[in-house]
Amino acid sequence: HEALADVTRDRAIIVIAHRLSSVMYADEILFLDEGRIVERGAHDVLVARGGRYAALYALQTRMSEGEPEAGEDRGAEPGGEAEEAAEDAPQEARGE
Repeated sequence: HEALADVTRDRAIIVIAHRLSSVMYADEILFLDEGRIVERGAHDVLVARGGRYAALYALQTRMSEGEPEAGEDRGAEPGGEAEEAAEDAPQEARGE
């Protein structure tokens, strides 16, 4: 981060990124949706507002930490709840 800061000092740099961690140290972030600016500000300000930027940042942070998304079914994992429920189901329900 420091090397990039040195190179970009006193320059206007435009960065287009899908990973918000790539732009979180920018002086100003423009968050676009379908080609329109829907939010604008510094990372901390955008997160504090709780809008679309904050929602995407929270999602990307959870995903990078390996946490499930809201509503994601972890029971489909081997040995998970879905597998155990399938084992307990009658043979007809399992297609046997």
